[in-house]
Amino acid sequence: MAVLLQRLGLFLVTVLFHFTAPHPVHIGWDQWDTTWFVHIAEHGYVKESATPFLPVYPVLIHMFHLIFRFSYRMAAQWVAVLGWILALYALARIVEVEQSPGTARWTVVFAAAFPTAFYTQVPYSEPVYLAFALWTVWMVEQNRLFFAANLMSITSLTRNTGFLVGWYIAAPAILGRIRFRRLWVFVVPLILGILYLVWSLLTFHDAFAFMDAEKVWHRTFTLPFITLLLAAEHFLPLKHVAYKTMEAVSAIWFIFVTAWLFRQRDYIHLGYALALTLIVFSAPAVSVHDYLLSVPRFTVMLWPGYWLPAVSLKAAKSKIVLAALMFLAQCSIFYIYYGGHWIA
Repeated sequence: MAVLLQRLGLFLVTVLFHFTAPHPVHIGWDQWDTTWFVHIAEHGYVKESATPFLPVYPVLIHMFHLIFRFSYRMAAQWVAVLGWILALYALARIVEVEQSPGTARWTVVFAAAFPTAFYTQVPYSEPVYLAFALWTVWMVEQNRLFFAANLMSITSLTRNTGFLVGWYIAAPAILGRIRFRRLWVFVVPLILGILYLVWSLLTFHDAFAFMDAEKVWHRTFTLPFITLLLAAEHFLPLKHVAYKTMEAVSAIWFIFVTAWLFRQRDYIHLGYALALTLIVFSAPAVSVHDYLLSVPRFTVMLWPGYWLPAVSLKAAKSKIVLAALMFLAQCSIFYIYYGGHWIA
């Protein structure tokens, strides 16, 4: 139901756009990264510059195209929406076990209403990543580590942050909840990762082509605190202030969620959140002076933030008001995205 209402709300935004906006060059649900994923699904990796777009999502698009005879763009849309539904199901099961059924229901609401959650409704890899990642966590909760390791392998070939999900498999052993010998399951993602690196080496003569190709987007690696200092320094003059403000709020959200998890002593989710935060702040686009590039988009992957308001707010009215405000923000950002403007 949450996904249906989210989809309906964003559809109404597209209707509003056509009545209120000027005549843009390109409008639609399929913007920016979608073009890359669809091209890979249809033609394969013909250029090294495409390698940062990892293969799981394009493979699923191609499979849907072959099985259901959808166009590649339609297949990309269906894979993304189904991925988000599966992700929310796993998220609800996780929170139900760790918190309560009531908290789980509100967590799903906040996830669907989250300001940047429109990325889960467009043909991007985020919803597919979340589906495999959250099912990995759910399998760990069920003590099915072999299945978790297989899902973690797929997650890592969906987005390169997928390897961080391995923390959920390793953490129980580190905390003494399971025996270390059960970590033999990491052999599965290790083998799959080696096979992918070999394929990249044979195809592009570079085993780490997917990392080296990030230079196309002017990304470089730097220390997180330097990234934040540079972002603050280049916030002024007030150019593209609305977008920079969204990036800054997203960065603050990462820090806030991480601090909240530390205060809750939720060390397993904290480990993932902290690692994701460090990665997000370590790869800015230096040459275009956008030091928090894509930080708003990465907030979608910070799933502990979905149940933070569900746990922190006690009154149902407060939760309803916050969810409504969050969804209004999502619709506003999607309005900009739909018109072809760059959003993360």
